[in-house]
Amino acid sequence: MKYISCPHCGSQNRETDTNCYMCEKPLSGAPAPGEGAIPDGGEAIPPKASTHIPHAPAYKLQTQDKESTWIHGLRSGALSGVVLGTVCGLTCSAFYSMIFSAFLPQLSTGSQVAAAGVFGIIFFFIIFFANVIYGAVIGAILGAMNVLCYQVDCAKIGAIAGVVISLVFSVIGHNFSAGGIFGGVTHGAIIGVLASYIEKKVFRKQYAEI
Repeated sequence: MKYISCPHCGSQNRETDTNCYMCEKPLSGAPAPGEGAIPDGGEAIPPKASTHIPHAPAYKLQTQDKESTWIHGLRSGALSGVVLGTVCGLTCSAFYSMIFSAFLPQLSTGSQVAAAGVFGIIFFFIIFFANVIYGAVIGAILGAMNVLCYQVDCAKIGAIAGVVISLVFSVIGHNFSAGGIFGGVTHGAIIGVLASYIEKKVFRKQYAEI
């Protein structure tokens, strides 16, 4: 791609542009200073096509590689599990700590708060690490299927994987429920979207200057 100088402000523009990106004036106007001048006893100097690469933010080229492997998915999925695990862990541990403390009326107030706090911390780490593993598994699946950079596909496949994982745990625990399946669909879809977003925004450069 070649670039030409704007005859009005001198900014570099692509030769296919009709208006200057900087001053927005037509590029077909009067020649820039020094261009098209006729020296003594010579011919007119034609305008030079510049190969200078502009630093203007208007010219950006998307260079994101959309190929992915299970390793890409593993790292992005695990990190999405960290994010979701932190949110779910804090929320659930606070909720269940209050329920836990309600079943300890025989303890003093201080002991009750301490016991609930310990229970909340333990519950938080259980949920946190469960989400990290969950995210790593789904992320690895998305990466191996080469759809990691496509959020819609990641949401769909993540939801399907969530259903499968929920069914497996339902069979193991002999506790099948529609709520568990719905939770698996939602959880898997969120993990898929997060993994795709993290892969593109954290681990890859989505845009690079020409």
